[in-house]
Amino acid sequence: MSKLTKNYGSIKTAAEIISLSFASDPLIRWLSRDRSGPGWETLTPTLQQWQEARLREYAVRGIAMEAVTMDDTHRSVGSCFLFPPRPVYRWLNPLWWPSYLRVLWDEWWVQPTEPFCLEKRIGIMMESHNDFEERIKKKYPPNSLYYLEIAAVRPDTQGMGVGKTIMQWVVQKIGDYPCYIECTDRNNVAFYVKYGFEVVEEKKLVDEEDAMPPTTLFYMIRDKLALKK
Repeated sequence: MSKLTKNYGSIKTAAEIISLSFASDPLIRWLSRDRSGPGWETLTPTLQQWQEARLREYAVRGIAMEAVTMDDTHRSVGSCFLFPPRPVYRWLNPLWWPSYLRVLWDEWWVQPTEPFCLEKRIGIMMESHNDFEERIKKKYPPNSLYYLEIAAVRPDTQGMGVGKTIMQWVVQKIGDYPCYIECTDRNNVAFYVKYGFEVVEEKKLVDEEDAMPPTTLFYMIRDKLALKK
């Protein structure tokens, strides 16, 4: 595991991995305005532009990590976004100013958007996320809670232990600090349980105007100190 670099090749590859690994995810499909049509698996230029902008920001903020092979190719096979309890103020270092300017350029001028999801459903998802985040932060001391937003594995490397490597790094990084995740696929809940996370809340996302069934978010917490009590 290593920090995602500002190198365009690394950013591009990480963006592709995230899109491909979540293309069939229940939440992403629920968010889609056309579930029978194409989605993240297409890696369309508009989607790639949006993902790359997000990766650039997270790389600059020190949030994005990548899993690379140990052979001579150093091929990127996975990625994760781990938000620390306290933000990393890299903008105080002049060496990072050019990178921050590119992030601001994306945010204020380019303004890339995700091309497949329905804005209304994104709002429903974010309302649930913000509500849980606000409540869970009140249960812990300030600046003590990690947030694992994404753990993504390149689809053609499934079963090779990439996910295990990512989660072992996460567990080592957070130590005794609590950490929460939003698991978007019921089939993945057991995987996170193996690393000390437990489901504390389930939330159904419902679009009243949508004929399709709702999707469920599984809010999970890893609280090592609570388990010791």
